[in-house]
Amino acid sequence: MSRPRVLVVDDEPGMLHAVRRLLERDYELLCCPTPANALESAAEFAPELAMLDIRLPQADGFDLMRRLQRLIPGIDVILMTGSITDLDSKLIRSLRGEAFFFLQKPFDRELLLTLLTRWQERRRLAAENHDYVARLEEELRQARAFQQRMLPGDAARLGGLALHGRYVPCESLGGDFYDWADAGDGATALLIADVAGHGVAAAMLTGFVKASFHAAHVDGYAPTSVATRVRDGLRGLDDGCFVTLLSARIDRRAGRLEFVSSGHPYGAVLRGRQRHLLDSTGPLLSPAFPDVGCDAVTVPWERSDRLLLWTDGIEEAADATGELFGQDRLLACLDIDLGHPALLMRIEAAVQAFVGQRPLRDDYTLVIAGPPA
Repeated sequence: MSRPRVLVVDDEPGMLHAVRRLLERDYELLCCPTPANALESAAEFAPELAMLDIRLPQADGFDLMRRLQRLIPGIDVILMTGSITDLDSKLIRSLRGEAFFFLQKPFDRELLLTLLTRWQERRRLAAENHDYVARLEEELRQARAFQQRMLPGDAARLGGLALHGRYVPCESLGGDFYDWADAGDGATALLIADVAGHGVAAAMLTGFVKASFHAAHVDGYAPTSVATRVRDGLRGLDDGCFVTLLSARIDRRAGRLEFVSSGHPYGAVLRGRQRHLLDSTGPLLSPAFPDVGCDAVTVPWERSDRLLLWTDGIEEAADATGELFGQDRLLACLDIDLGHPALLMRIEAAVQAFVGQRPLRDDYTLVIAGPPA
């Protein structure tokens, strides 16, 4: 195991000699009489700690500390002084310069040894914390990549429909989710969901929602089957684990859209310049409501219709005054006839312009399905 590297800078030969005798057994030392000597050798020596006299030729210890901190990021510094004048101001200046400690010479040998033991312990804990944070960041990166892989992609063509989706988390891991699938017999299934919270717990719950959605393939992705599977899977979890979702099945041949909206009134059928909003068909899905019904509603679907779905992060995006983006601003984005990707981009741009530089308070997701351009 390598010994800690300590740079000592003092123009008093007796001081350098005393420090060398005291520390050379347990530390790798570089002793320099001037700031120039120290700066010349510091980069190669790479000290972890510098002990600097405040009164030095050519430059004082404060200036040398700043130059060493720029040269070797992360270096710790102990400032020393033999003067008895202005001790308080020197101490304050040391602390403002982020020195590790301030010593008045002459100092007791046990004090110095105890101080260095404390410094090493702090250094060890900082290294362990750095490694721990690095592991967390790597695990978070992997979780983020996994969550992205759960999404079906940005675009697809199923059942004669063109589908496009956009998901923007407000944190590294979010609680929004969307998916689509071939429902058989020329039909297309879509799902948009918003689970409680953010972070790892929310990401895990979106994985469960995806599994429930695809398990419903045995029922042709019937919306009631999707919602019921999600509801039943939540049994036994904490009441705070809830999900809002809109599960839809578009059958172009039969000319109908069947959907279940469990506490998720964020969808509209676009028919020319008409906007038919999709209301909730029941409350959100939660262990607190284990027997809630998952009723479906069927509405006509014309071949030129488009289905737009979104999560509450769109309507609840807030500006600097706290005003919400709201549904009216969202619907105003639909006045211009645009292709699927361009329409989603227009909504996103309107939200971003409304929010400005403020961070998003919630994830948001947009999904659109309709005839290919």
